[in-house]
Amino acid sequence: MFPRSAMGLARRALVSVSGHGQGRGWGCRALSDQPFPADLKRTVDTYLDYVRQLEVPADCLSHTEQLSEQFLKWPGPDLQLLFQKFAEEHTNWLSYQWQVDHLSNRHSLLTEVSGSFCPAPTAIHSLHDQLWLAAHILSALLDLKWKLDNGAMGVQRIGGVEQCMNRFQYAYSSCRVPAVSCDRFVVYPSYPPAARHVNVLYRDEIFSVDVYGDDDGRALSTEQLYEQLRKVTEQRAGRTEEPVGVLTALPRDLWASVYQDLVQDENNRAVMDNIQRSLFVLCLDQPVPPSPPPPPTTDPTTPTTGTLTTTTTITPLRGHTTLTATQRRDDLYQLYYGGGVDLNSCNRWLDKGTQVVVGANGMWGMQTEHSAVDGTHCLLIIDHVEQFMKKGHSGRNVGVTRSQVKSPTRLQLNLTAKTWSAIEEAKQHVTS
Repeated sequence: MFPRSAMGLARRALVSVSGHGQGRGWGCRALSDQPFPADLKRTVDTYLDYVRQLEVPADCLSHTEQLSEQFLKWPGPDLQLLFQKFAEEHTNWLSYQWQVDHLSNRHSLLTEVSGSFCPAPTAIHSLHDQLWLAAHILSALLDLKWKLDNGAMGVQRIGGVEQCMNRFQYAYSSCRVPAVSCDRFVVYPSYPPAARHVNVLYRDEIFSVDVYGDDDGRALSTEQLYEQLRKVTEQRAGRTEEPVGVLTALPRDLWASVYQDLVQDENNRAVMDNIQRSLFVLCLDQPVPPSPPPPPTTDPTTPTTGTLTTTTTITPLRGHTTLTATQRRDDLYQLYYGGGVDLNSCNRWLDKGTQVVVGANGMWGMQTEHSAVDGTHCLLIIDHVEQFMKKGHSGRNVGVTRSQVKSPTRLQLNLTAKTWSAIEEAKQHVTS
């Protein structure tokens, strides 16, 4: 029963991935396959070694060792044969199971699945600066997308090891879709392009913002991207009364039930399709009060601050800032959690494959839906953004002013009583 049910979950989870965007990956043929753990006894021994590191009580360890011995007799060998057959039929057995494990996780993405990466911040002092920083990041990500789509990126390496480029396809125009028991992960193609827009969240409101021009379909200049973001902020003077983004922080089965109720409405289906197809989500956060400094230490060997340095500069911004350890923790807390429902926790769409957060204090970073986008690829994306901004230009593939630009549009859902109740429950879930 277990292998059959697991395969059923796998087919449900990956059906949308196999239907969109396949063939965009490249640079993988020369890489070694994921090694198959053929020695079951060695696998079990490795597992027991990890258990012993946890320093569990002696009686629990003894019981685990007995169960392991029984597993090696049955059903371990039978499962190993099924596992080996599965591995022989797939290019990467781990990638397939990785997605199934993540997509069948029923806990909130806020605490269970999302990964966060926070580079060194930029010193900014106004909304104007925040929007310029966000516009430069948008330009860098559009530049990266052009290079990926046109095979101009080059195979990337980490620690001298070549990385499979196929995973980059999941960073753009991708989204997790809630479903009972096991979610789906959809990826939309670059050719023909599924999206010319990103979603911008500002004061808990969701906007659809075009980042390509209507005249020739190339990316907007950094200056025009800034103007697009400025138009967003001018549409929203106060906080929305409908913070629907917080729904994505619900436990998955509950969010799936609410989602199915929402998409019965034609307008809501169009909104969800707009979000799922968008290149990525950009969250423009409100200021977050700083934490109080830690108490002074009497131990002179214990540092009370941490120093971050980088050569990255952004024109026309004012360079990077040095943070204390407390400030660094605050930035990571804001990126990962948002600071609470009264601050930025509702200003997120956690289902999105890639989510960029830009704070009012110059903090910026990426959140990724971890079932499809691996941490190594996120680091490579962030490195590209930092190198792009370090050069202080808009890039050869972006940066040309387009004559026709569609203004941002606000996305609004038609909410039922069930949805309103779920929003309040989601707020409590985030707060608890």
